[in-house]
Amino acid sequence: MDFDLIVVGAGPVGLAVAAAARGLSVALVANAGRAPAPVSGVLDARVYTLSPGNVSFLRDMRAWQSVASERLTPVHGMRVFGDRGAKIDFDAYRAGVPELAWTVEDGVLQDALWDAVDARENMVVLAPAECTELIFDSKKMKLLTVVVRVRCSHPHSHSQSPTIELPSGLPHPSR
Repeated sequence: MDFDLIVVGAGPVGLAVAAAARGLSVALVANAGRAPAPVSGVLDARVYTLSPGNVSFLRDMRAWQSVASERLTPVHGMRVFGDRGAKIDFDAYRAGVPELAWTVEDGVLQDALWDAVDARENMVVLAPAECTELIFDSKKMKLLTVVVRVRCSHPHSHSQSPTIELPSGLPHPSR
């Protein structure tokens, strides 16, 4: 199988890269597949605060729109303290913007990013899988091979996990 882009890892960054790679065939190699959707009324202690640029990026890939508004918290003001009593205040109203940033739970963000990945064409998700080898040719700046070890979960399987080789030619970004 040939891919234009192979993304190893399905955290927020890997999912965002895979979802945003328009016009490319993409393989997403992940230790685990999509987690169960966040439970309504149960808050995730791990959160991200996203800048307006991050939110714009997520909107462009149609991920932000699937985040329920009750799971988002706008940041209207910030006070940052530094060394020797220094502090700086940020205020959305004084800056003339509706908000400085947005806070979103990890599970909610990842669920939205999985929605964007699932909606993509030319996408293959390999999960559960483990990338065991990446080989780069520094002269040609091409990704030559990704060897993926897929864990078998079939109860009647007595063989070792199969190895799948995914060759891909990735042109240098300057071309």
